[in-house]
Amino acid sequence: METSAWQLLIDEGYDVTLIEENLRLTPTERINNQSSMAESVMQLRDAMRSSLIKSDRAPSDTQSACRGES
Repeated sequence: METSAWQLLIDEGYDVTLIEENLRLTPTERINNQSSMAESVMQLRDAMRSSLIKSDRAPSDTQSACRGES
């Protein structure tokens, strides 16, 4: 009996539950979820920029921090 690639991933310790959940969704539902997540990321980025500006960091420091640079 041949083991499926999917089962091999599970056997190697990969958690495939999120993939399975997303595959149960329609393409439209997946796009809506992705759009919602992207909007959340943009809101967090804007809040971080606002917070850094209020803390009197230089604009170049703010840009570096928003890109994840130290």
